Amino acid sequence: MHVIPEPGSLALAGAAILALAAARRRKALRA
Repeated sequence: MHVIPEPGSLALAGAAILALAAARRRKALRA
């Protein structure tokens, strides 16, 4: 069974990771 992720799911996952990274950077800069 080879499961190929859908482009949409990959885009959502990438956006979530970027959002988390941005939030961490903002918190680090403020602190």
